[in-house]
Amino acid sequence: MNKVTVKHYITLVILFVFQIGLFGAYTASETFAESSRDTIKGQVLDENKLGVVGAEVSVKGSLNGTLTDINGNFTLVAESGSIVVIQFIGFQTLEFETTEQKYYHITLLESTSKLNEVLIIGSRARPRTDVDRPVPVDIVKAKDLVYTGQTDLGQMIQFSSPSFNSAKYGVNGTTNYAEPSTLRGMSPDQSLVLVNGKRRHQFSSLNLNVAPGLGTVVTDLNSIPSMAVNRLEVLRDGGAAQYGSDAISGIININLKSQNDGGSYQSTMGVHKLGDGVTLKNALNYGFDLGKENSFFNFTMESFSFNGTNRSDTYTGDIYPEAPSDYATTGPTTDYPYFTTDPRSERGVYPEEDFVVGNYGSNENKTYQAFINAAYPLSDKVELYTFGGVSQKNITAYAFFRNPFNYSRAVLEVFPDGYVPEVPGISVDYSSVVGMKHQGIYGWDMDLSYGIGYNSLDLWANNTTNPSLGAATPTEFKVGQFEFTQNIIESNFSKALGDKWG
Repeated sequence: MNKVTVKHYITLVILFVFQIGLFGAYTASETFAESSRDTIKGQVLDENKLGVVGAEVSVKGSLNGTLTDINGNFTLVAESGSIVVIQFIGFQTLEFETTEQKYYHITLLESTSKLNEVLIIGSRARPRTDVDRPVPVDIVKAKDLVYTGQTDLGQMIQFSSPSFNSAKYGVNGTTNYAEPSTLRGMSPDQSLVLVNGKRRHQFSSLNLNVAPGLGTVVTDLNSIPSMAVNRLEVLRDGGAAQYGSDAISGIININLKSQNDGGSYQSTMGVHKLGDGVTLKNALNYGFDLGKENSFFNFTMESFSFNGTNRSDTYTGDIYPEAPSDYATTGPTTDYPYFTTDPRSERGVYPEEDFVVGNYGSNENKTYQAFINAAYPLSDKVELYTFGGVSQKNITAYAFFRNPFNYSRAVLEVFPDGYVPEVPGISVDYSSVVGMKHQGIYGWDMDLSYGIGYNSLDLWANNTTNPSLGAATPTEFKVGQFEFTQNIIESNFSKALGDKWG
């Protein structure tokens, strides 16, 4: 063993002995300090004179504490004049000051405050279902919607309520412009959507494509800015007895914000893993009062931009037609670039490897929205209110690839290599509700309101053809416009029948 190693071990031994000495001195000082303090004992009982097991007994303002044993007994080091705190779940917290007395009998009173319900199984998230009602109701607050990380209201609800589903589709007719939303797997037109308890109008176009809700008209939830929502109430049971057949699968009530003392701003940016799907969202919500107590005017403005995605796989079908049977003798009537003596040798009937055509994915979307919610009390019993908004969605969708192999829809003079039709659409949506609430006319509460809802969908077809027109076909068409208007006059009267009615 060399000198360096011997010196190293000697140093370690000295440090070890020094540490033992410090520990012994510290232990001795602690023992002396504890012996210099007063020790108190006692028993913690409930109102039935039974020992409370596991109650926490501690000296206020210090780390000195203990727990009661199976009989409620405890021993605690506490100087005379200290404040001792005793607390346990389900009982009121008790504090008392120690005196020269060495033993204490303490009775804890049961707490009158209601404890939150503890769930042993199920989701680790905090429960959002109101279990006190005869039917299940999910209550989702605005912050819970934001925490989903989604950008539009339909997807936010899907990630918040287990019985709700809202799917995005590409190359699928009307579903390009309004997502079909369902409750409990039933048809989209069997879910009733309410805003502040008033019926929301539906979309203007019928879904005729192979997607959920085939043959139905949906309610476009994404025409409502998510920033305007205060909370959601989702009834996960049938409500047809009260609201009609459009509530067979359930009800979604959107409660708008009514804050009157400030607001908030939200900005979201993102991009998909493959580099597409760039998302930009800016939203502002602000509220102020109208010069009277309990009055408010709350407005929301949102702009949303999404550049779309393309998840098309490699194309493996036929693209180019073979040469006509009489090509050898007559030759092509038109100089098409794909006609050759042997069409499979140069241009090819089948595409090359990794040949991708079409655009199948989430649609391009630019949306602009504004919403208001306001109320003004005329007196202690009369209140005027209004809410509503406007939304415009500019969506660019795509159809399937039209190959030149299919003569029935090919115009080779215009698109010799085939084409992918673009189907842009503009959806305009607005709604307005005005009403009055009156309380206390002979014990009756009254709510009178008038609401109007409107939706239109303008469709175009670009980069496409009308094969019946041949080479003279235009490549851009106005497909048409769909419109829907809903007017509702509503009156509600209610009165409490008293305790004798249950």
